[in-house]
Amino acid sequence: MNVRSLTRATTLRSAIISGGLLWAVGALALGAVGFLEVEDFWVGVICLLAFGLMLGGALRVAASLLPLARLGQRLAPVRDGSAARLEGEYPAEVHPLVDEVNDLLRRNQEALRRSHLEADSLAHGLKTPLTILTNEIERLRKDDHPAAEGLREQVEAMSDRVTLHLSRASAAAARLAHPPPPPPPTGSCPVAPSVDGLVRAMRQLHVGRRLEIRCEVPPDLNFHGNPEDLEEMLGNVLENACKWCRGSVEVRAHAAEDRLLIVVEDDGPGLSEAVRDQILATGRPESVHSPRRGVGLRIVQALVELYGGGLRLDRSAKRGLQVTLELPATGAA
Repeated sequence: MNVRSLTRATTLRSAIISGGLLWAVGALALGAVGFLEVEDFWVGVICLLAFGLMLGGALRVAASLLPLARLGQRLAPVRDGSAARLEGEYPAEVHPLVDEVNDLLRRNQEALRRSHLEADSLAHGLKTPLTILTNEIERLRKDDHPAAEGLREQVEAMSDRVTLHLSRASAAAARLAHPPPPPPPTGSCPVAPSVDGLVRAMRQLHVGRRLEIRCEVPPDLNFHGNPEDLEEMLGNVLENACKWCRGSVEVRAHAAEDRLLIVVEDDGPGLSEAVRDQILATGRPESVHSPRRGVGLRIVQALVELYGGGLRLDRSAKRGLQVTLELPATGAA
């Protein structure tokens, strides 16, 4: 809907001037009553008319300012992503401002869409060469080539950095360029099916290790967001846990008021407090000899921040790593 098509017949300036004139005429009439030599009846009529003009003028000015108040209210949905542009009927003086804001929002959406497409294109362009390099390095390792291990570390580091930056750019662009509609009061994404699917995938991926993966996720627990984002976060955390555990991983989830808490812990070597802080600060472990969990957790942190949540790393009761995701939650489905 074009905002210009809703232009009022009167401008804000004319409405304020006419309202002010009505109020002024009423005030003058009220002030002149004392100088008039008329019967009390007519004095009462004049006073009543004067008060009516003053009230009408004040209401006229107040009504002309209401669209400005509505403009402020309609900025809130644009700011939180539930609306893509400003809509409504405004005085003629405000139309240029509203049109400029809508044009700026449109250009911003287009730029974000282009950024999202470019990030996806770059990711696909780099995926094949990195896969080829990885396969070649595996061939060298089978032949006990002395350079294989060093090449593997460098390719892994390059892949990690590329994955980190592309995921952050893609996630931010996708969320801003395509804001999801407000979820219904009952929730938008059940947690249990996403966890079950990821656990099945991890068991197939590590079929030779006979991992024990325990899940305690209530069936009525819901995530206030996109299921793709939930699976991206859980997938990274669960993949790290299964990769570095000695044989046991546990996934727990519960709701605390309007927050969703998901805990994933393993019995692996864990990370020192210094390394955990370093990962959350920079996305990388402080040493190349540390378990390389940093990039995956940094991607999770970037997505969690987009939802206004939090990521915490602790030592688990299993003496491994415990990852806690704090996310927005909704009621039972």
